[in-house]
Amino acid sequence: MKDNQRLESVNKMILKLEGNEEVKEILSNLMLHIENMTDEIQELKEKLQDTLEYAEFLEQDMDNIKEEIFGEEIVPSQEDDEEFIYVEVKCSKCGENIYVEDDLMKEHLHCPNCDNKLF
Repeated sequence: MKDNQRLESVNKMILKLEGNEEVKEILSNLMLHIENMTDEIQELKEKLQDTLEYAEFLEQDMDNIKEEIFGEEIVPSQEDDEEFIYVEVKCSKCGENIYVEDDLMKEHLHCPNCDNKLF
């Protein structure tokens, strides 16, 4: 059952309620708000889909531009998807906290703040 059909079904149940008119009015008002939110969510979904399609076209255009500039087809590598792990290192000279890529820990690095050799 679609959202709109469910909402219509609940509205019919509210109208069939016997008794307190105030409760029926409150429930009817809540249903109006729910219907409005449902419509807005649907609009946002459509806009998101349009935006994702547009982003895909932009990515294709960028790949074409890169291919023209560099003369070769751009193939995404797995390296692009890798997350880097950073290690916090405190400079012994100036006390600055520096975040270093885990892979670079074996290299001789210097503090960007005071040029002290880190390790």
